[in-house]
Amino acid sequence: MDLGLGNLADVKNFVLPEAIVADTQYDSVLQTIASGIAERFNKYCNRKFARVAGEQVTFDAQRTFYLTPRFPFETLTKLELHATTTDVWDDITTAIVQSDPAIGWIYFGCFLGDPICLVRLTYTGGFFYETKEPTDEGYPTAVPAGSTPVPPDLKGAWLMQCLHEFQCKDRLLPTGLADAVKSRTDLRFEQMQLLPEVQNAISQFRRYQIV
Repeated sequence: MDLGLGNLADVKNFVLPEAIVADTQYDSVLQTIASGIAERFNKYCNRKFARVAGEQVTFDAQRTFYLTPRFPFETLTKLELHATTTDVWDDITTAIVQSDPAIGWIYFGCFLGDPICLVRLTYTGGFFYETKEPTDEGYPTAVPAGSTPVPPDLKGAWLMQCLHEFQCKDRLLPTGLADAVKSRTDLRFEQMQLLPEVQNAISQFRRYQIV
C-alpha cells in the first residue's frame, strides 16, 4: 500500500506496540494519518517525493529551463511541443541541452515557444520505497535499476510525525480510539504543526525555487 513515503507495515511497526502490530483495527486510521503527513511534507518541501515512472507534466513554452516536480530524476523520455490549435504534439526532445538529475533541473538554452504554446515532458523521478505489504504477492518489490531509495532521515521524519499524530489522537480518545478517529474527516494536514525535529530533518529536502 502506497502511503506516500512507505507502506502500512512500515507505519505499524514503528507506531504500534509489538503486541498489537498484527491487529487491523487501526489500519484505516494509520493510512489516513500517514498519507496526509506525506502530502504535508510534499507541500512544505515544494516537491513530490514518491517515485513515478513515465509521469507527464505540462508547462508553458516561454521558459529556458524547467524543474521537475519529482527528483532526482532517472530518465527524460520525451519532450513535446504543442504549438497549434490541433492535437498534434511535436517531439522536441533534442531541445534538452543540459540537465542535473539531482535537483531536477533541465536547461533548454532558449525559449521553446510563445506563452500560448505548451510543452509536455515525460520522465521518471522521485524516491523509491516499498509500496507492497509483506502479505502481497511479489513482495519485496525489485528495486528499479537507476532509482534512488528514499533517504533514511526523510523516512524517519515521516514515521516520527506519524507516531506523534497517532499518540495525540490516542490521548484525546482513550477508549474506542479506532471508531472515533475513523469518524473524523477534518484532519487538517494543511495546518499541521510539524515537530521541530521533523521540520529540521526535512528542511534539507526543501526546494525554494518555484516551478
